[in-house]
Amino acid sequence: MSVHKSFLKNNLVLLLGHLVLYAKGIILLPLLIKNVGINTYGTFILVTSFIGIVFGISSFGVGFQYQRFMPSAVGVEEKRNLFFPQFYFQGISVAILTVLVFYFGNTVNTLFIKTSTYYSWFLVGSILPATFLYSQATDYFRYTHRMGHFSLATAANPYLFILLTVLGVFLLPKIGMNYLLLAMSASIFAVAVPMLWKMLREIGIEKPRLRLSEITSDMRLGLPILFSYIIDFVMAGSDRFVIVYYMSAKEVGYYNPAYTLGALVIMFPKIMGIALPPLLSKAVDEHEEGSAEKLLNKAIKFYLMLAIPFIAGCFVLGHYLLMLLANKEVADASYGITPIIAVGILFFGLNIILSFGVAFVKMKTKLIFYSNVIAGLLGISLNLIFMHFYRDILIAAVVSLVSFSISFLFLNYNCGKLMKIVYDKVFLLKVSLSSVVMGLCLHHAMRIVEKPSVVFLLLIPTAIILYVAVLFLLRSFDEDEISFLKSYLAPPSPKQT
Repeated sequence: MSVHKSFLKNNLVLLLGHLVLYAKGIILLPLLIKNVGINTYGTFILVTSFIGIVFGISSFGVGFQYQRFMPSAVGVEEKRNLFFPQFYFQGISVAILTVLVFYFGNTVNTLFIKTSTYYSWFLVGSILPATFLYSQATDYFRYTHRMGHFSLATAANPYLFILLTVLGVFLLPKIGMNYLLLAMSASIFAVAVPMLWKMLREIGIEKPRLRLSEITSDMRLGLPILFSYIIDFVMAGSDRFVIVYYMSAKEVGYYNPAYTLGALVIMFPKIMGIALPPLLSKAVDEHEEGSAEKLLNKAIKFYLMLAIPFIAGCFVLGHYLLMLLANKEVADASYGITPIIAVGILFFGLNIILSFGVAFVKMKTKLIFYSNVIAGLLGISLNLIFMHFYRDILIAAVVSLVSFSISFLFLNYNCGKLMKIVYDKVFLLKVSLSSVVMGLCLHHAMRIVEKPSVVFLLLIPTAIILYVAVLFLLRSFDEDEISFLKSYLAPPSPKQT
């Protein structure tokens, strides 16, 4: 199978898993807001963001060589030698960080989360070891090209959490933060254990061995990515913490649904960020540079073809969808955020593709670090400055757009020196025109029809079909792309006897 077909196959598998994964956020929004309230929902977002940052630190950069070279590893022994050193190192660090979370949790709540909602830091800390086991198991299947296993695990985890939340709503008089934290930890463990068991049956268990020279060498390459991850997470969550600093957890509860809706399209570059590195790494290792560049540019083109009409859809449907997903109070307070975030996410998605499709593959991990430093510092400083004068959650959305776009300009310029990156201006113009046509038609249709069933079953699918039809009328795809799709989607010819 060619690298292009492998990419399409892996992306289709990942797409199904991530559609299910991102639908989780849409399902949880009304479930949590309507059953635990805006304040508890906002607190839950802040606490889980904090845990995400702590877990991101736990590898201390160790694991880069495992992730980079596992796709090309042959044989059980080579895979075992790549996997276990980073596994034992991160296991020790997670254990230490868990103890620190238990001990300093209340201080973190006082300084950063600032909520009166009660919750147990023992339950918060229990999420760390669960996430460690889950991450190790799922990453193994990701970097050994088992995208079906990876997608199944990443989809099963959030839906177990939803199931436990629904059971709590129906069986208990009231659910609160502690129940949500317990349900989250249990759902992660429930998926991690069988996945880890399957992995260990394949590669066995190796006695703990940590060679300082190997760890420090790995850390040198991995630390830029670690810092990038931390800054990326801080960048994505800092606006919530600044909002709670200047306002309250209630405003975080307003902001997060609008941000979640505007950021839905990020699933596609995240899928590519999972599927691209193993394929491009192998292509570059086999000196097929031209094939790697072609695949990278097709990925960028495909993403822009989805992100631009998504922005148009957010302008037209933002307020309406927030009313359905949350309530009128949330929609009225935050609907302007959704299209602004959608534009920002266009640039953030390109950053993900360039980071993992170019900088990671070329082992220039400092570029990922620097681009995220730019976005992170801009995001935090601009939020602190402007929210000091204007206590409005719309500021956080505008700052996200500015920081993502400037970070993209830096990363695109430097990655262009490593691989040939092409943005087809004529194609982008055709996509933009098709999106405007779709948006205008959808806007006029929404003024006539407002029933949710008609909107979801008729208007939105019709708008998507219209968008694709205009793209074809404008001859937006070249012959190679059409031939490739036909060759992949056509049924196989019967074998001759």
